Amino acid sequence: MSNPSSNLFDLHEFDPLTSASNASQDSIDDLLKLQNETPKPPPRRRPPPPPPPQQAVKDEASLEDVVLTESSVKDDSELLDPQHRPRSTPVAAARRHSSMLEQASRHDGDTIDGKIVSKNVVDTSIMNMSRPSKSSSFTVSSPSRTQQNATIGAPKSRSAFYTGNVPRAGNNENGVEKRKNRDEYLHVFMDRREDEYTVKEKLNVFVGSWNVNGKSPSESLIEWLSKEKIHPDLYFIGFQELDLSKEAFVFTESSKENEWINKIQEALHPKPKYRLMKSVRLIGMMLVLFVSEEYYHQISSVSTRHVGTGLLGKMGNKGGVGIRLEMKNSSICVVNSHLAAHTENVKRRNQDYEDIKSRMKFTVDDSEHSLFDHDILVWLGDLNYRIEGLQGSVVRNWANDGKFESLKHYDQLLNEMSKKAVFNEFVEGAIKFLPTYKYDPGTDDWDTSEKARLPAWCDRILWWEKTKKTSTKRAKYVRQTNYKSHRSLRLSDHKPISSMFEFDVKAVDNKRYKKVLEEEMRRLDKMENDTLPSAKISNHMVDFGEVKFSREVHRSISITNTGQNPCHFEFITKPDINATCKPWLTIVHSSGLMMPNESMDIQFEIYINQTTAANLNNGKESLDDILVLHLHNGKDFFVTIAGRYVPSCFGSPLSVLCRMNRPIQNYSLEEIKKLNEEQESGQNLQAIPKELWKLIDHLYVISKEEEDLFQQPGLHEEVQNIREFLDTQPVTSNLPLPGSTHSVAEALLIFLASLPTPVIPHNYFMPCINSLQSDDLKASISEVIETLPRTHHHVLEYILVFLRELPLYPSNGLSTKLIAEIFSVQLLPVPVAFTSTSSSRQFKRKSIEFIEQCILLGG
Repeated sequence: MSNPSSNLFDLHEFDPLTSASNASQDSIDDLLKLQNETPKPPPRRRPPPPPPPQQAVKDEASLEDVVLTESSVKDDSELLDPQHRPRSTPVAAARRHSSMLEQASRHDGDTIDGKIVSKNVVDTSIMNMSRPSKSSSFTVSSPSRTQQNATIGAPKSRSAFYTGNVPRAGNNENGVEKRKNRDEYLHVFMDRREDEYTVKEKLNVFVGSWNVNGKSPSESLIEWLSKEKIHPDLYFIGFQELDLSKEAFVFTESSKENEWINKIQEALHPKPKYRLMKSVRLIGMMLVLFVSEEYYHQISSVSTRHVGTGLLGKMGNKGGVGIRLEMKNSSICVVNSHLAAHTENVKRRNQDYEDIKSRMKFTVDDSEHSLFDHDILVWLGDLNYRIEGLQGSVVRNWANDGKFESLKHYDQLLNEMSKKAVFNEFVEGAIKFLPTYKYDPGTDDWDTSEKARLPAWCDRILWWEKTKKTSTKRAKYVRQTNYKSHRSLRLSDHKPISSMFEFDVKAVDNKRYKKVLEEEMRRLDKMENDTLPSAKISNHMVDFGEVKFSREVHRSISITNTGQNPCHFEFITKPDINATCKPWLTIVHSSGLMMPNESMDIQFEIYINQTTAANLNNGKESLDDILVLHLHNGKDFFVTIAGRYVPSCFGSPLSVLCRMNRPIQNYSLEEIKKLNEEQESGQNLQAIPKELWKLIDHLYVISKEEEDLFQQPGLHEEVQNIREFLDTQPVTSNLPLPGSTHSVAEALLIFLASLPTPVIPHNYFMPCINSLQSDDLKASISEVIETLPRTHHHVLEYILVFLRELPLYPSNGLSTKLIAEIFSVQLLPVPVAFTSTSSSRQFKRKSIEFIEQCILLGG
């Protein structure tokens, strides 16, 4: 291999030892000599990219002091923070019992009445896809993972039982707290006796799923939706691959959404009248809920959510959408998902399921609900699990002969469920229909294309039921009356499936409810005259040990009620600071109510993402905190949190990385802190970070022709291994990056998204956008790029040279437009000042256009 030339961005082969070894020398003359070399324009020939050349530069141009707030990076914060879990409170449920107490005092009859809300409580608007983020995906903020740094005046070593209470406000506030405690006690007591005052009412529910392969509706859906003798009370209908256009992967518009909704309305059961209650869509996944007029006003607390599991939690047309609702005294949740494709990607499918399960949260009345907080959970969709281990001819013959029991032994989903690797405790009905995939569209013939995909039951419907509060047994709210496919619908390469269910919803008998309520009220009156609550915790010190970027670490303590009365605990905000804990910490079960002698585990999670990594990398923050655990009407505990953050190139500034000629973990914390302090005055040893070169070099040399490059996600564990490699291995190492092509591609995007200051800093956003109005685009854009700080200029030019190569290889499926859509979020993110305006979508489009022009004009 040849030595690097003086051309900074000449993509040619060279010896990577040159940059690292020369950079470690102390020859100022050599550095000054390289500084004066002028980069040449990128060449037309396209050999592999080099590592960063040794280059000493003049003082870095001063950057505007841009602080990335949660809002300014919200397009990607969820993507690097997939386990964000705000805490929930039982206050909303307590209000239900309080309001029903008022109703019970006015009605003494034997009638059974469910909760009824006016139709304007539940709108019929369609919730289109919006870009996933910490704020938009869940639309709640977390009291447990607050965005403010919190400290406490007590010494950090203190963790003993605190014998005094945190000062409270006046008597009026104490009265409010007592009322709140009483309501929450009442909620728990009444829930434990729910079977004594509720009766079951049958609800007929239709659940359907169809991967429509991007097609518009061209045939009647009656055979699918309305051939049952018993008319459904509720329809949950899910679609996958509703829209396969490239634009649908980035923007929310899709004309096919309304086309399919209108087609559904034409085919619903003719007996009752139905109304569209809710619809939610994420790219090609859509879930719609139709309700008969009889039940429309008996449904409340409807909420929708979506979770992307594709590249960076967005791309790839994979993920899930969900609708939850309450009917009378029962809660129902339905999830429609599209998991990773291809036979070999079992782990990816399992990972997609776990991501959806952990990240899909619904917010109702300021209280958060996870999937498993509901009485009934139905999961449908193109789960993409295949039949594996048989020859294609055997699979087709057994399928045609109806040997479904034999085929099921080779079904990936059933095998993964038997290992408890996925869908643990879910139930699926007996499969007595032909595999639903893959067919020649328009026919009932198995796939005759060149790929000849094997038949498989990709499309499935499963369900889960909550365990009774007073028992370890399942509640048995669900009965499946049929489970089948519909072969007469032929427009797609999938066949639609459906299942009819009978759900038992819990309706309140007001007379019995009033009796139980009065008994529990008397019990509360007696409790208030008894002794104060008391408790003990298992540990006052929680040590997390080593903590690394984007890798969760969990610890837990237990709390036990040692008193004679119920004990309500919660972690409270610390004096004069609106924060329960620091932003990198999440408290699971941050409040709770325990009966005497009961114990509860309190779980803590540290997760470092792009918003918190910067100050940990530069030494301004450390992993320590003190939490205040308060017993209502009782004493307080102090819980000390400690850990040691391991610095990473992810979340470090470009200028600091360019001054490192060794892996970041080979530097002491003091050295890293000094480099951060000198980042605007020191000398670069490399023109671009060696870690960036390693990622791009791997992708160019090995992966530039990979199918669906930058369009499919990698495996979480592989992305973590790649990060660990970059943090610990020298650039001179001949070891390859430890992961698949898609994992390396995702690692590159995460690296760019985690930069404390973007490649194009926020204060350059408007000059970039304004440059698009010039008659001489090339000159105008070049002028803006030339004004970027030197390190950012070098990095941008280097990335653009790489991006210009990708459309030359049709097998990767990347057009210049799609590349710009993917990379604009990383290179030119929309600043926070514009994200909350009505023009935010226009700014996003302009950002894409700017990056697209940068790629085209430099080619």
